[in-house]
Amino acid sequence: MQRNADELDQYFDDMVNLPYVLYRNPDLFRIFEHGFEDSIYLDQSSMEKSMETFYLMRKEIRQLRFYIAKDQESFTVYNATVSTRKHQPHLLKQNPMKQLYNSEQKYMIEPPHRLENYNNVAIVPQSDQTIDASS
Repeated sequence: MQRNADELDQYFDDMVNLPYVLYRNPDLFRIFEHGFEDSIYLDQSSMEKSMETFYLMRKEIRQLRFYIAKDQESFTVYNATVSTRKHQPHLLKQNPMKQLYNSEQKYMIEPPHRLENYNNVAIVPQSDQTIDASS
């Protein structure tokens, strides 16, 4: 029983620390810090390659959603494809973003849920709109 608890604890630690891998890419870090429009270092293909690689790091990752507060834009990564950015000034007022933003936590782990077309630019086939808790 303790071994299972230790493995689960290690798994959650890995998932919480996984996003810090993105900070190893200096160009991507500048985008996160300064936004897209203010980044003279923006190389769209490099940014997309970094997002795709991050997406592929864990088989459990089915979809990622990023929000750049400075530009008030979000984009998603689904099926190793990066969506276009969409201006979403009210995103931080929506749950669970609002809960996370108003908490002292730096992350939130959500239970399995349906994949969503968060910014209406990704195509999520009906066959992939099921909850997959087995992965």
